[in-house]
Amino acid sequence: RIRRRQGRGHRRDPRPGRSALTPGRARQRHFAGRIRARAATGLYRRLFARNAHGPDGPRRRRSQGRGALSGLRRLGLRHRTKSDCRRRLRHLEIEIVLIFDGDYPMAFGALDLNRDLTRPLQEVRNPSDPPKMAAWNDGETMASLPEMRRGGVAAALVKIVGRIRQPNSPIWGYSSGDNAYAAARGHLAYYEILAQRGQARLLASSAALDAHIAAWETETDRTDLPVGLVLGMEGADPILWPEQVHEWWTAGLRVVSLAHYGVSVYAHGTGRPGGLLPPAAALLAEMDKAGMILDLTHTSDEAFWQALDLFGGPLLASHQN
Repeated sequence: RIRRRQGRGHRRDPRPGRSALTPGRARQRHFAGRIRARAATGLYRRLFARNAHGPDGPRRRRSQGRGALSGLRRLGLRHRTKSDCRRRLRHLEIEIVLIFDGDYPMAFGALDLNRDLTRPLQEVRNPSDPPKMAAWNDGETMASLPEMRRGGVAAALVKIVGRIRQPNSPIWGYSSGDNAYAAARGHLAYYEILAQRGQARLLASSAALDAHIAAWETETDRTDLPVGLVLGMEGADPILWPEQVHEWWTAGLRVVSLAHYGVSVYAHGTGRPGGLLPPAAALLAEMDKAGMILDLTHTSDEAFWQALDLFGGPLLASHQN
């Protein structure tokens, strides 16, 4: 409810002790308040912060309202209805913001958790079948392809996962390397079929990434645009011997992290102190030859510094745990 007070832009309420905003002023102040709230986000801070706050930081609320309205004037929204303003702001957000998701284990959600991530997010969160794993609630699903398009997520570093079970591991793993390799190839096949159906686009080079982003920047209707996928491996257990890196590279893999939670074949990871294990040096050498990016995420502190000493190729910290 808009607070009523006496003063400019108000009309006298017939009830004793009350006043009401004129309809036009009420609409302006209502929307100015919404813009002030949105100015807390990065996009709207860039659009309105200079007018709302000035060089000396936040001022009193009335000044912020004036600044927000001056921002609306510059955008041609000063005297438009609320629905017009919403449509215009959504259009601006699509033009200005594109997102690259640095860590999305999409194939795990699709295959291991049996989610159809080509459907709208609300449908994924409310499936007709019970969840495949009780510990993973479908209602907490964070993304699906339609939702990524709607949110301007043009591309993502998606993960291939196939951990080998180790003693005292904090999370589940496969009983053998062959099983982990086969599961990882299944994750790869999932991304390939998405690309074949036009739901996604596999990005295996910087030129492909540039072209993909350019297409998203110029297209206003992204309903049917493919989402870009850069393939990464979270924990290198599915690479059964160092020379197999080249097989994975040919298949489209571009990023590899040595470990995930606990200990992998190659290194100590999240939650386990320790360094690299003996097979790591040869793996890093082959990754360097192939041009593979080393993702240092989920690597223990000691293994982190040891990997930097051994690896001369490109580095990445996609996310941190």
